[in-house]
Amino acid sequence: MPSIESNLKSFDHNNWVNDGANWSEDWGYAEAQWWGCIWPRIFPFAHGDVLEIGYGRGRWTKFLMPVKESYVGVDISKSCKEYCENKWDWGQRGAFYYSDGKTLPMCLDHSIDFCFSFDSLVHCEWDVISSYLTELKRVLKPGGVAFLHHSNVSTLFETDSIYKNQYRNGVTREAEFRGSGLTVGRIPVRLQVIQLEMSCLIQETVPWGKSSEEIDCLTTLVNKPGIDCQVISNHLFMEEAATIKRISTYG
Repeated sequence: MPSIESNLKSFDHNNWVNDGANWSEDWGYAEAQWWGCIWPRIFPFAHGDVLEIGYGRGRWTKFLMPVKESYVGVDISKSCKEYCENKWDWGQRGAFYYSDGKTLPMCLDHSIDFCFSFDSLVHCEWDVISSYLTELKRVLKPGGVAFLHHSNVSTLFETDSIYKNQYRNGVTREAEFRGSGLTVGRIPVRLQVIQLEMSCLIQETVPWGKSSEEIDCLTTLVNKPGIDCQVISNHLFMEEAATIKRISTYG
């Protein structure tokens, strides 16, 4: 199972081909993935004072810049912090921070309009996700929104007897190969969000890479209680990626 220490070892200095753009190859390239896949899911909320969890080498940061009033980025990698500080100078309107991977002491209470994390927290276990959800309750403004890409593996095991028996070992190996959290899923995330008196607006479960199973989840939550959650099972997610790649690389 991935840990903060193992993630730091993997992502502090290694794997940064074209600043992480190689991880967007299923969509063609990072710009195509942002505009074709991510932006349609976040554009109603992406504005104001923005927090990014897991900025890495800035694969998504460059797209968040135009929508922000201010920007706070947190990452467990000191080398990524140094890299991004050298790449961007935002003066008083933005800052990159090195973090412990669980808390947000650099953020004031009720200071964030929109929190974004994609292709980062999916590599974390429940202790990390639970801690960040608690912190988001503190730092999001009333009505503030977070868009979080996290694992859905534990919910697969909890809700489907097939996974518990015949396919559990195979799905576990597949998730472990990718480095997905095995103790995180759509259901425990939604339950904690409700306990914190927030609401999940949408939880979209999706496959990833070559997996045919919906091992990931895209959760959009709001710092406001009492809103019903729309659950979307999107088994065509990677087919959408292939379509975006064909269109974006045409010619």
